[in-house]
Amino acid sequence: MNAVPPNSASLIAALTGVLSDGGLLTEAEDLVRYSRDWSGDHFGRPLAVARPSSVEEMSALMRHCHAERIPVVPQGGL
Repeated sequence: MNAVPPNSASLIAALTGVLSDGGLLTEAEDLVRYSRDWSGDHFGRPLAVARPSSVEEMSALMRHCHAERIPVVPQGGL
């Protein structure tokens, strides 16, 4: 699934405002690493990858995504 929301630029701006500097990856070369699951069987290019640095950032990020009905796929250990 590679669905891009119609308001992706405003979404990126909003999420950038929630996270610390460098906390949101949006460049294609950064996103490649996050395009497959651990098995390598499932592919889906993300619009962005959020890397919150605190519980407060994580909470703000999830509140925003919930309010805007933006799907979130958690991933850990990378």
